[in-house]
Amino acid sequence: MKEFNKKNYVIIKSAISEEKADVARDYFALKAQILDTFKKNNYISPFNKDHGSFGDHQVNKGFCSYGDPLSDSLTTKLKPVFEKATGLKLNENYSYMRIYLKGEELTRHKDRPSCEISGTLCIDDNDWPIYLEPDKKKGKYTNTGYIPGFTEGKAVHLKKGDLMIYRGCDLEHWRDPNPFDKHFQIFVHYNNTKTTDQKYDGRPHMGLPNPFQGGTWK
Repeated sequence: MKEFNKKNYVIIKSAISEEKADVARDYFALKAQILDTFKKNNYISPFNKDHGSFGDHQVNKGFCSYGDPLSDSLTTKLKPVFEKATGLKLNENYSYMRIYLKGEELTRHKDRPSCEISGTLCIDDNDWPIYLEPDKKKGKYTNTGYIPGFTEGKAVHLKKGDLMIYRGCDLEHWRDPNPFDKHFQIFVHYNNTKTTDQKYDGRPHMGLPNPFQGGTWK
């Protein structure tokens, strides 16, 4: 708790076992394969994102999945870990999973309000660091878009099963272009119950896809 209060982020080693990380990685690899089959055979509408999507506002082609029951279950399961590390009483909001393809990156940004306390969980064997800017004043949103901080930042290296907890709305974060064929990451998000009563990201409960957000976009 002291480390988080001082730096606004903290690393939790082996937050989940390597075996659980392998199961999650293989599960999402299979989900990507299933979506590819659905699309090639016109089993679902091209506008349907209930099964995930290829590409989002950060990547062009990598598989992405909002609110999957597996990663949302991990979000609920990890909440005590987050509360112990931050000293805060939290509501779980949602999870997001992304498979970054080679050359894809995470551009500099700060998170939306549903991501007050965020976590990035590594379920991959490869070391692809995420960068944080510890100065909250660097990087900001304006009426015309996001203005990045253009600082060197601090590289954070996570092994499979490791978790970084950070203030997603306050600290600018990014990743350089992915040097590997693929890289798997799960993101879990919470809000402080003292600052908002929002939970489940506007959905009735965890595990539901985007249409249940009541118009809130991810």
